[in-house]
Parts: sequence; structure tokens; C-alpha cells
Amino acid sequence: MSDTATAILSEEKNTGKGLVGAGIVLFIISILAGFSIALGNSKAGSYFFIAPFFVMAALLTVIGRHYQKKYQILGQTPLGLEGGCCVIGQETPAKITVFKPNFGRVQELKLTCWRRHSGSSQTGYQEVWSERFAVNQCTDAAHTQLSATIIVPEGKKPTTRSLMARNKHHWELSFEYVESMSLIKRTWKLAVVSA
Repeated sequence: MSDTATAILSEEKNTGKGLVGAGIVLFIISILAGFSIALGNSKAGSYFFIAPFFVMAALLTVIGRHYQKKYQILGQTPLGLEGGCCVIGQETPAKITVFKPNFGRVQELKLTCWRRHSGSSQTGYQEVWSERFAVNQCTDAAHTQLSATIIVPEGKKPTTRSLMARNKHHWELSFEYVESMSLIKRTWKLAVVSA
């Protein structure tokens, strides 16, 4: 990455950690509830009420560990973006560093605009626009550099920064591939601004 590029970490980095953390918190709450029941001389049937919390804590921990292992297959993959954001209508050079030599599994990057509509009855994400960009690969002994020039066309909405907006737009750059029967995906949230 050049000196003017801002490193953006992938969204998948913290998914597994968050799930394992939630599992640990739920486990601690279950233990405290068990002690509370034991010290209160409650009936043995009361322990069945905390059993689902133990099961949920174990499930969250197992799922979190699975996501951490999937993340470690590829490892850290920072995205270097010139200027730290994309400007609508202008080309933006993007470079992804993969810390594996001769990594040639990714041929294209996908740029997607998502809209989150929060109405009175439904809230959901909708893909508004997407485009794929070819990747150029540069490899040395320690890592592989995936580079592409991305452009957000004129007329597209910038990233919404307002918390109270009913229609929020956000942009993602992503790639995915299959390794060892697992779908490996990396996603980076981008700031897209008007010219």
C-alpha cells in the first residue's frame, strides 16, 4: 500500500470474536443464575430453566470458533484505498494484501450498494446496484497484492451518515472463493462521497 492509502480491515475479522464473546457472557450469566438458585434453596426443577441458556452459550461459542477458523484460512486481508474513500464518478485504486504467496483464487472484486429501508412495517436490506471489477495480481515471496480500479458511476447515492434517515445506503467491496469445501468471503465497508 502506498503512503496515501488508508487500510480498511475486513468485516469478517470480528464476527467469530463477537459470537464467542456473546457465548462467554451468556455462560457467565447462566453460572450466576445457577448459584442464585442453589443459594436460594429452590427446587431442582428450577435448574431446567437455565439449561437453555447453557445450550445457547455453547452453541454461540461453537459457531464463533467455526467463524474464527474460517477467517484464519486466509488470515488478515487489509484493503488499501487511495484517500480512504471513493468519490462518485472518479476512479479509485484499491489494493488488497493477502499474506500468502502465489494466491491466485480471486479473479474479480464485487462492488455493491445496499439500501436499508426502515418503514413502519418492514425493515430490510436491498441490493440496489453492483458491478464486478477485474483483479490484477502481483506476487512476491511473502504475500500477494490484488489490485483493481473501482468506480462508482454518476447518479448513485453516497454513503448515508445520518442516523435518522429512513433510507440508508452503504457500500461494500467483496470477493469470495471456495477452499477445502468452505466458502471464504471477505467484505470491506467503503465510504462513498459525492464529488
